[in-house]
Amino acid sequence: MIMAAVDVARAANTLPNKHQLQEDIIQRTTDEYAIASGSPYAVRCATQLTSALLAVPFTNWNVIAGPVLVSRSAELGNPIDGPLPLAMDQHAFVLKSF
Repeated sequence: MIMAAVDVARAANTLPNKHQLQEDIIQRTTDEYAIASGSPYAVRCATQLTSALLAVPFTNWNVIAGPVLVSRSAELGNPIDGPLPLAMDQHAFVLKSF
């Protein structure tokens, strides 16, 4: 789902509202990555990813990258609330390994 969020952000021509952004991430997850995205867990992940993207200035969405994987013991600066051990580091999604 993180890759889907990166795809959606980099392709955006205008800033979508929160609901549309979440729906776009879910749709991209299903269409491009063949991940069943209708589960409650997937929806929570999409909500988390939406919050992460909306915290980045829209003018920087074209350079969003990730995920960058870090070790389980690494400290995440500014973690994004949600089911994934996730943070944003400038313009990159940082994911703590499971």
